[in-house]
Order: sequence, then C-alpha cells, then structure tokens
Amino acid sequence: MTAARDIPPIKDAVYGLTPADGNPSSRANLQFVLFYQTPDPIPAPQRTTLRQTYFQMLAHYPIFHGHLTRHPATGTASISVTPLSRATLAPSYTEHIVSRTVQDIAKAKYHWDAWPAQLLGVPVVRRGTHELPLAQCVVTWHPDGLGILFSVDHSVADGVGVDILLRQWASLARDGRLACPVDFDHEAVYRELEHVVPQEDHWFVRMVDEVDITCDEPAETAECSAILDSDPRTPRQVEEALRRNMHCFTMTPQQLHRLQAANGGGSAIRLAYALFWQRHMHALRAAPEEPTLINIIHSTRPLISHPHYIGNAVCPVYVRLPAHRLAVLPLAQVAGEIGRHMHVHTKEAWVALLRMMQREESYIKFLKVFGNPGAKQMSLSNISRLGFFDTEFGFGPPGFVSVYPALVPGFATWLPLGADGGLRVLWNVEREVFERLAKDRVLAEYVDVLF
Repeated sequence: MTAARDIPPIKDAVYGLTPADGNPSSRANLQFVLFYQTPDPIPAPQRTTLRQTYFQMLAHYPIFHGHLTRHPATGTASISVTPLSRATLAPSYTEHIVSRTVQDIAKAKYHWDAWPAQLLGVPVVRRGTHELPLAQCVVTWHPDGLGILFSVDHSVADGVGVDILLRQWASLARDGRLACPVDFDHEAVYRELEHVVPQEDHWFVRMVDEVDITCDEPAETAECSAILDSDPRTPRQVEEALRRNMHCFTMTPQQLHRLQAANGGGSAIRLAYALFWQRHMHALRAAPEEPTLINIIHSTRPLISHPHYIGNAVCPVYVRLPAHRLAVLPLAQVAGEIGRHMHVHTKEAWVALLRMMQREESYIKFLKVFGNPGAKQMSLSNISRLGFFDTEFGFGPPGFVSVYPALVPGFATWLPLGADGGLRVLWNVEREVFERLAKDRVLAEYVDVLF
C-alpha cells in the first residue's frame, strides 16, 4: 500500500508523505533512549516481551507497520505495510551486537547522548531510493542497567506524538491497556484547517520568498545538505562530524529560578531562549546591522481539538532582531519579544507557512534558511516539558533520557535534565563557537557546560 495521491495539495505536503515530506524536520528518525538503573538484571524473555509490546502498541497505528521508501529524484515517498506478525518478531539488532556495541561505547568513553544511533544502526544519510523502518526498538541489559532505545520516523509523528506513544507503550506493558484514545486521523485535523484563510503577508513567508536560489550549484546545496538526501559523506563520516560538533549544556531548576529572579520573573523557558540566543549570536560575532534569527519548533496542538493526535502538528516560530539590538536588550525584553511571536501564532499563520512549504521552490528556499550554517540563527526544539521521566514500565522511572540530536548546523534539542525539571541542551555547534560559549561569563552565571 502506498500513500494516497488524490488528496488536497496542502494535506499532501504536510500530513501525507509527499512531496518532500512537508515537515521541515522530517528527514530523520526521532530516536530516543531511556536508561533505567535496576538492581537486578532483567531476564531476556522479559526484555523480548517489552520490545514486542512496543510493536503491539503500534498495531493501533497501522501506518507504523512498514517501511518508508524515499524517492529523492521525484521528491516523493511511499509506505510499504508490513504484517503485524513480521513487525513483532523482526529484530532490529541482535542481543549479541547490542551488548558488544555497549561495551565498545564504554571502552571508547563515548557520551551516552550518542547512544541511540549507534545501537539502532539507522543510517543518518539517506541517498538514492531505499527503505527504512518506520519504527525500531532495542531493549538491552548491561552492567549499568536497562537501556530502551526506540525510533519513529518523523514524517509520521512529532515529539509530542512520540511522548503519547511512549505513554501508550508503558501502559500496555504495565497494565495491559492503552493510556489514552488512539488518534492518527489526518483527515479530521485537515478539516479543521481546510477553510482557514492563510496569512499571506506573514513576514517570514515574505522573507523566504526573497531568498535567492539562483546559483551554479544544484538545489541541494552544501548549505542544506545536512537535511537533504544529497550529502556526499558516508554515514560514518556524518557520525564522526556529529560527535565532533555535539555539545551539552545544562541548567538545573535552581539555575532557572535564579535566571527568573535576576530578570523580574516571567517565563523561565523564554528567558532561557533569550539567554542562549543572545550569547550564541555574540559567539558567532554577528555584525551590528546583521539580522539574527531564533527558530523555535513550536507545537500547534492548542490550535486543534486533537490532544492525542500523534502526527506532525508543529510549525517553526521565527523571531528576528538586528544583532546590535539583540546585544543591548535586557533578557526580559528579548524573552517578551519571543513570547509576543508565540502568542500571535494562529491557524492563519500556520496555514500560510504550511502552504509556503507545499510549493517546491519555496520549500527549497525554506531549507536554505533552516539549514544554512552561515546564517546568524539558532534553531531549537524544546521537548523538556514532555513526560519522559514519568515512563514507568514496572521497574521504576528512568534515570536518564536522551535523543539522537539533529544534524542541522546550530540546531539544539532541549530535554528535561531530570524528574525535578531543569534543562539539558544537546547542541550541534562548531568547535570554535563552542569554545567561545564555554568561556562566556554571562552564560556561565546560569549554565553549566558538560562537554
């Protein structure tokens, strides 16, 4: 079975799988790791059952039982559905290779944040026409505890959707039932947007329209190769580059409270956005008149009446300030500017951006903005408020949660630091810029640099 072709263009681009995957971040699997410290080994049969329960849970979302085949030449994708019996039993990785890989990681002293891709073995670079699983799962035991690694293709779920699936999985494994209603109804979500008049004069749509893509290179330029299928590097080279440019910053709940107190209260998260944006642009040494951008992948679920919908319901919220103004504004005002853009986020603006990405030329222009390492911008996805630390399979909450961070230059994933809150920021940032950030005294007042 393949993705339907006789559907409206806007839905075809955003909620279907064609063309070009619609969602700007749908070029990679969402890969997560949950690490549980358990006093006793979890028997192999119990680990196998836990993994099989993952696919049994996904049986309620039939689109996951299969592979996604991408066709870069035509900018399309199709799904091949796999029967449940095969999906349940087909191994993603043998226990032997998982155990050996864990030992290799330990010997090499790799950071746990690089765990998911190494164990799942999902190719990060996708070239040509080939199949990739829509969902994978690995459950393994080693001396430090139990590791659960799972992936979901981003073209069919967003971060909030993965959090919903995780709760469904844990509930099914623990109690034998799902935790919430099943909702993968693209049609119903689309009907809520069908008659919305798009805000065609949205400033970001206009900015994208002004991007020049006329050059000697093909459309898949080096600027956005990190999220296109044309990256000439091998998967190993990409992995090595990612590890080299991946850095981790943390903010404890106490540091967040101190940031609030020093800036007159307000939203701690928005103040953190403002702090990182301001210091990042300082580290990039943006020229005074140069425009700087922050891009926050924002959930649009409050705009639709589908709280349990797992599909992509996100939209980039861009804020723009000249470098000289960003540098002198108090953090509270920068945070207020970010909040102002988020508060006016409407269905009209969302549909305008969706339609922009539906047009092939505009989509390529958007990718040049989103994945341009030379731009003075910070892009981030904040999933720190999702309930990963509440995931209870029957042997206590996880002690560690991580993701496989995006390859987009400058992109940061914001995770919860622990069950009590806080932030852990996984950031793909060049070494020279990282060294400036690590020495930044303003940042050091509220942020710890782990690596």
